[in-house]
Amino acid sequence: MIIKNEWDAYYRSSSEKELPSESLQCTFVMEPMCADFSDVLLTSEVALVMETLVRNNVWFSEICTLSAELDEKLGADAREAKKAVGQLVASVFDSTRRNPEEACTKYYPEIDTFEAELNPLQLGTVNMDCNFAVRDCDVLAMCSAIAVSRTTKTLRMQLSLEQEDDDYNIIYRGHLWKYLAYGLFSARSRELSALESIELFCIDSMSLADIETFCAILASRHPEEDMLDFFLGHGNERDATLMKNTPIRWQFDSGGQVATDSSPIILDSPVHFFSVKT
Repeated sequence: MIIKNEWDAYYRSSSEKELPSESLQCTFVMEPMCADFSDVLLTSEVALVMETLVRNNVWFSEICTLSAELDEKLGADAREAKKAVGQLVASVFDSTRRNPEEACTKYYPEIDTFEAELNPLQLGTVNMDCNFAVRDCDVLAMCSAIAVSRTTKTLRMQLSLEQEDDDYNIIYRGHLWKYLAYGLFSARSRELSALESIELFCIDSMSLADIETFCAILASRHPEEDMLDFFLGHGNERDATLMKNTPIRWQFDSGGQVATDSSPIILDSPVHFFSVKT
């Protein structure tokens, strides 16, 4: 973005831009691109930028150190935080597979930069930082998106989980392994996701309870319900699309009922592969 802004400033300036005829000219093409989010906390602006780039079919070789950890301002607004996280993970792990020949960038799979990989996907390699500062509900949103993602074949996730609160560790870790099992290895993920390579690193430890939790989701016939500890009753499961501009109720009271006095979240794009029972 800095380079783009500098070029924009140059074109807006009054300096001479035309070269004499037959003068030698060269063009530098900054491709393929790598987006590095090191030390960048999630804000509404970051989520919007990622959504815009992905929707406009901008291609990357790698997304580095991306995190759903909220900055202080966003963390103070529960509704905006929920919306921004959803916007981010739905973009980075979009379920739409885009055509490289229609990309905003000029390189294509047959170019030498892609010789080691046939049929590359839009975001190349995605590196996610999933540490203890990322909220439980946001890890769930991330893994739900990963299960249907068609933007990357290679995912690396840093899992720094330990805190001083042992009770928190047990609860958070148990949830995390459920979410990862669903997002990475469930039947739904194997059917819909384009992932081929997964690297999980910085895992402090994995207990027997973690392994049992992980395996339970893999063996479950209804992993979504088991993951959320919420039984929807008997019925036929099917995929649906949540249309854009549909109001989404996102807050619940202590009894698990929808809080109708809170403002809904309204997304300006559809949500595909929405699992429902009828």
